[in-house]
Amino acid sequence: MDLRELQAEYIRQQRQVTDERIAMGALIRTILSESDGLILKEGRTEKPKREVYPEFLDYDSYVDCGELFSIPIDRLKQGEFFGFLTDEDRNGIFDLLETSDIFSTKQKKRYGIHRR
Repeated sequence: MDLRELQAEYIRQQRQVTDERIAMGALIRTILSESDGLILKEGRTEKPKREVYPEFLDYDSYVDCGELFSIPIDRLKQGEFFGFLTDEDRNGIFDLLETSDIFSTKQKKRYGIHRR
């Protein structure tokens, strides 16, 4: 293996989604489509769901918490792992979700949002 192949293999291993990496706050890039309930505009058929940190975003971004999606573990394992949210970011997101009236109490409990 040459250096480029070793580097590519290292990155592949770092990005691999494993059982241990599937946890609350995991940043996993996967592709969602209309069949997942995503509403797409301008003729698009799918949209990558991305993490929000500068490693692969070169612009300011935000977490869109306007919809909840259930993504099967097998689909997540086909994605790319980029790390975990910090405790501060995760707690901030959950604080907003818990107090939001967008989702019902039942939805919040189902998705582990209702912590209190």
